[in-house]
Amino acid sequence: MRRMLINAMTNKNGLFYHDEELFSGVIYEKHDDDTICAWIVQDGRVEMPYLSRYFDDRSDLLHVDLTVSMSDYEMPCYDEKPFSGVAYSFDGNYCEREALLIDGEVISDTLWSNDGVLLRYEQHSAGYCEIYEWYGEGVINCCTITTSNSFNGYLKFLHDGRLSGVGSRRGFFDAFSIIASKSPMFPVRDLSEFFTLKCAEEIWLVGEDIDDLFVGKMCDLGMLLHTEKIYIVDASITDVGIHLLAKCPALKSFDIREKIEDRQQLLKTALAEIKSVQADFN
Repeated sequence: MRRMLINAMTNKNGLFYHDEELFSGVIYEKHDDDTICAWIVQDGRVEMPYLSRYFDDRSDLLHVDLTVSMSDYEMPCYDEKPFSGVAYSFDGNYCEREALLIDGEVISDTLWSNDGVLLRYEQHSAGYCEIYEWYGEGVINCCTITTSNSFNGYLKFLHDGRLSGVGSRRGFFDAFSIIASKSPMFPVRDLSEFFTLKCAEEIWLVGEDIDDLFVGKMCDLGMLLHTEKIYIVDASITDVGIHLLAKCPALKSFDIREKIEDRQQLLKTALAEIKSVQADFN
């Protein structure tokens, strides 16, 4: 759904046109005090007021164009005070960002392409943050979930939907069902669905939750059939897991980044026995 300033529209007999075609999407009207009114338009006709579905229904808050002050390096302010409300940022006539702020702090944040494709969504709540990013075609790129006192992790994908990276610490995998119940954007419903994914030619395995049992299941279920290179970063994989991964039919090399010296030595010893796969330690 495209998102444009009303200034870019032509009004003909009460219908909104853009480039001589009836407009469908969201239009924004900016007032002299930088406040914004927005409406949903379908086939040129105004249907209803607009408020992003990614925010709570906070119609009592100000809606303001903060294009100039919406920066990662400064506190967004309006009327010389940290802003509370819905902030908009425009690139020319296109709305590229909508964010819900409380006292200048971002609670929810969305980034859009000129074609109205959601590129990034960020949501913060007490001790919990989720970030999703999409390619320009609307295909999931990555998602990152962090908590202040519990799990954190990420999933990363290629354009074609194959998994190119996974990280898990302090029980991220075990929380898949809970995360999915809260967020329809999460790319898998549970850990069982995760194991149906196919991996890319190169994949990153990151974090202490990734152990021999986990990679063994990835191998058994065919996730790594076409994987040629595996990056292992501070995981819990031992010599057992290395031998399992080395049996993947397309595997050519490992890139291992391990901070614990004893574990690094264990993996070096295991890989010295495997002549068919190259290994680099960084």
